[in-house]
Amino acid sequence: KSRKEYKKINTLDDLESEAVNMIDGTPSSPVKQSHVARGPFVLIVNGDLTLDITPQKFNPNGNQNVAFIVTGTLHIPSVVDEINGLFIANNVVLGTSPTKLKVIGNLISQTPISITRSNGVGNFAPALFIKFESKYYTALLPYLTTATYEWRQLQ
Repeated sequence: KSRKEYKKINTLDDLESEAVNMIDGTPSSPVKQSHVARGPFVLIVNGDLTLDITPQKFNPNGNQNVAFIVTGTLHIPSVVDEINGLFIANNVVLGTSPTKLKVIGNLISQTPISITRSNGVGNFAPALFIKFESKYYTALLPYLTTATYEWRQLQ
């Protein structure tokens, strides 16, 4: 945060595309598809964050390159069955559901994630399936890193 430029926002409606956005405190509403449509962006939340429950697929087909970095708890409602993007949080709550959750991108938690979902078919398939997708990292590289170049002219 100290080496990257970022936009301080007050609500999720203030999200800016092609930027690192930061919001202090827990937003009063969940992240909606209309917010994700503004991608690409990185959102840093100094608090908790909840994903919207409609539709059941968050960022369907991974159309937008988005990353969410949450210092508190990331809440994934139990009706959501697929999320696309980068999700990094101190704690992740999946919601209790008979529906499995598929993550395309990455889901990172500082604390162990309690699997409170089932897969609906017994122990024959995972209740949480994470398909690592590097495109989110590469597309968001300008927002997640700082490039430093050193050169000299040879004679």
